[in-house]
Amino acid sequence: MLMYPHINPVAIQIGPLAVHWYGITYLVAFTLFMGLGVLRLRHEPYASIVGPGA
Repeated sequence: MLMYPHINPVAIQIGPLAVHWYGITYLVAFTLFMGLGVLRLRHEPYASIVGPGA
């Protein structure tokens, strides 16, 4: 039988507000992919579509 560690699903809890690990994962992924999207739009082939100063 496999033994699994018991990991608390709540990362941070302040009063009644609980932040779960999967919520932090969604936030990190969203931030990462938005940043990568901005970098790709600044690339030369797309710069004319976005406009100057982007």
